[in-house]
Amino acid sequence: MSSPQHLHSEAEPGPNTGRVTQAQIAEKLELAPMTVSRALRGDPKVKTSTRERIERCAAELGYRPDPLLSSLTRYRRRTPDRIHYNQIAFLTNFEDEDGWRDSSDLVLLYEGAQAAAVELGYELVPTWLRQPKQGKQGKKRLADILWARGVQGLLLAHQTPHMARGHLRFDWDRFSVVSLGPSPAKPELCAVDYDSAHAVRLACHELRHRGYRRIGFAHYVYTNAQHDNTPLSAFLGEQWSHAHTGKVKPFLWRKEGLPEMLAWVEREQPDVLLTNRCGPGSHPQEISRLWAKDASPLPCFFYALYESDPVELPGVFHPLRRLGAEGMRALHGYLQRGVRGLPSHPHTLTFRGSWRE
Repeated sequence: MSSPQHLHSEAEPGPNTGRVTQAQIAEKLELAPMTVSRALRGDPKVKTSTRERIERCAAELGYRPDPLLSSLTRYRRRTPDRIHYNQIAFLTNFEDEDGWRDSSDLVLLYEGAQAAAVELGYELVPTWLRQPKQGKQGKKRLADILWARGVQGLLLAHQTPHMARGHLRFDWDRFSVVSLGPSPAKPELCAVDYDSAHAVRLACHELRHRGYRRIGFAHYVYTNAQHDNTPLSAFLGEQWSHAHTGKVKPFLWRKEGLPEMLAWVEREQPDVLLTNRCGPGSHPQEISRLWAKDASPLPCFFYALYESDPVELPGVFHPLRRLGAEGMRALHGYLQRGVRGLPSHPHTLTFRGSWRE
């Protein structure tokens, strides 16, 4: 893989002499230069078929908007630039285009990233990776369209556990990219995420401080794998370090439901439950109703709580809006330094949560 510095950059010339111009695109397609200009600005008055034809040609020729000329044009017109180099794509990978909006966690990440984007002078645009009518080369086609529009930065929305297990194919080499939440299994991307190991350790410390000794750990196996098994490793490390408090075998569920978890509780006899707020029986009202132990409800604490959760839930709180904002700022840094393509040494910037009663 070539280093990011060897990839096509804003300052490099186009395939002809110097930078490819809109006039050259217009000449090749036998269109008026104004039509090309309006299409590349995203003017809705240009026919969709014509705009797509122009975008394809721009991608083939290696056209890139000139930021200095764009700034001069905006100054002369005294109107804001509608599109081009200041756009960031917020990539989503759900079954339908607006599926990510049903996830309160993703909405919080988007809101935080959007606020930071505005401060930095960008426009954050939700972009669906599974766009229809693109054929087998759909993601390559989408990358070409984004590139032709001057999009250089990508924020990859947090993937569901099942999505994160596969290989997310995209033409990454031309873009700066940051994953919000854990990186996909393939390719490995630079990411921002909360520190799940610290969250589990902090939760165990707080529970021991409150007198609990047999801490039961219940977790969705694929979410644990998505975080490189860090939550489970942290919990086992806590058990090993505090063996005198009792060892409870963790419950990692796949498709099991509440009956299996009830059987686990009966077998292991925990006096408190630590979970990540997903899975059967993970809500306090279910636990109070179904997980009765000696006529008393089994207390439940969470090592992953967000702004969308009820404030009365006890556990480790992680502000997702801040996570989204820091992801946008990290991406801004990559763009400023001209870092493009897949990282040779992927890393994750982690943020620690705080205990909330």
